[in-house]
Amino acid sequence: RFGKACCLRAEGEQQLPFGPYSSFCPTGTWAVGEMATCGYLTDVEGNYEYFERYMAISRVLYWAEGAEGELRLRDGCEFVFGGDAVDKGTGDVRFVNHLLQLKTTYPDRVHFIMGNRDCNKLRMHTELSDAGMQAASDDASFPYWLPEKDRVTPAAACETEGG
Repeated sequence: RFGKACCLRAEGEQQLPFGPYSSFCPTGTWAVGEMATCGYLTDVEGNYEYFERYMAISRVLYWAEGAEGELRLRDGCEFVFGGDAVDKGTGDVRFVNHLLQLKTTYPDRVHFIMGNRDCNKLRMHTELSDAGMQAASDDASFPYWLPEKDRVTPAAACETEGG
């Protein structure tokens, strides 16, 4: 027998088979012959309306008390967020709060994949710390794509811009 997972996408439902030699089992709870439903969402980038459209078609996630209640995961389901939670949208904080609440409530059935935008945001803590700013203040090697004569240190840029 073959197990199957059901991935929901904006276009609808797609059956993806996982055979006896499949190594895909993020939680170790899927066994050959079982049916598991997996919801997958990616690239929200802070666009809360996009997330709301996903919620309208999802057979995996639902709101506990109607729209904007606590986010819930249906029994027998897994959820994978494929990265890029934040970027230009106005719903960044609201969406990330929902993801964190979902992961806290269902730690073994909710999975996150880091996207390039998520990884880029992790750098900010180090680069904008006092030590990071001090180390970079006299570094004239950046931006490396400019000719050396046009490069300005962060300290000089702050002085020029009134910072």
